[in-house]
Amino acid sequence: MPEPKVAGLVKMSASDWPGRLAAVVFLQGCPWRCAYCHNPNILDRAAPGAMPWAEVLEFLRRRRGLLDGVVFSGGEPLIDQALPAAAAQVKALGFQVGLHTGGAWPRRLATLLDARTAPGNGHACGATIDPRGARHRAGASPAPTTDSGVNDEFRRGGPCGRPTAGHSPANEPLAQPCDSLIDWVGLDIKHLPHKYRQVTGAAASGRAAWSSLGVVVESGVPHEVRTTVDPTTHTPDDVAELLEAVATFRSPNDNAAQAHVLQEARPVGAAANHEHAFTNWRLADHLADTTLQPTHLRAA
Repeated sequence: MPEPKVAGLVKMSASDWPGRLAAVVFLQGCPWRCAYCHNPNILDRAAPGAMPWAEVLEFLRRRRGLLDGVVFSGGEPLIDQALPAAAAQVKALGFQVGLHTGGAWPRRLATLLDARTAPGNGHACGATIDPRGARHRAGASPAPTTDSGVNDEFRRGGPCGRPTAGHSPANEPLAQPCDSLIDWVGLDIKHLPHKYRQVTGAAASGRAAWSSLGVVVESGVPHEVRTTVDPTTHTPDDVAELLEAVATFRSPNDNAAQAHVLQEARPVGAAANHEHAFTNWRLADHLADTTLQPTHLRAA
C-alpha cells in the first residue's frame, strides 16, 4: 500500500480545526503557487518527505485520548493518492479526521467526502456518488487536471453504508451504517472565479475551486470556507463581492456554506516578496465600507 508523503507534523493545534484539539499532518506537494503561500518549501511534490508515515501513526497511537482529531493539510493533500487510506488508518485509531484543501481536484474531493469507514476498524467502505462526478453536481466545467488513479475502492458501493449505484434499497437491505471518513473540511476559496489566477498563477484554478465549494456544501459535512486576503491580490471591492458570492452560494440541493472566515495575510513565505504592501495595512481596511461581514476574522 502506498504511503502518504509527509512534509511535516504539528503535534497539537487549537486553531486548525475550530473547537477541536488536533494534530496537523502536512502532505508534500501542491499544483498552485499562491502569492501569499506560507509553506513554499512543501509545494514540490517530487521533494522527499520529512518523516515516514509509520512515525506519524506511532505518535498518534500515543496520543489517543489526548487529541480529538487529525487534520490533513498541505500543500494540497488531495494531490496524494495515499490520502484516503491514510485517513482510514487515522480513523481506525479513534480520531476524527479533518481536511484542509484548496479544492484543486473536485472529483477527488467528492470521492473522499462520500467515503465511509466500517465501524470499529477504519477500513474504507464504498459509497454512492454520481458517476458523472462532482463537476456535474456542482454545475462546473471540467477541472484543469485529471482525477485518474484515485483508489477505486472509494468509487464503489461497499459492504456497508449506502448501496452501490443501480441497487435499490427496497430490493437489497443495507448492512450496518458506516462512519464518514472525513468529519470536517476547511475549504480555501481564494478569490472570485475569474480572478483566481491572480492568487494561484493557474488559469483554470477558479473553476476547480468553486466546483469544490459545491461539492462540500452539497455534502452536508461540517465545514468552513476560508479566504486569505492579500492587499496585492484583493481590493476592498473584491472582498465585498466575494463575501456576497459565498453568502448567496447554493448547492444543487439548496445547501448554503456554513461559515465564511476571512484571514489576514502576513508578509511571510511567498508574501515576503511583496512585504512593502503590508506596511500599515490591516484586513479591517478592506472591510470598512462593506455591510456584509464574514462569520469570523483571523490571522492567517
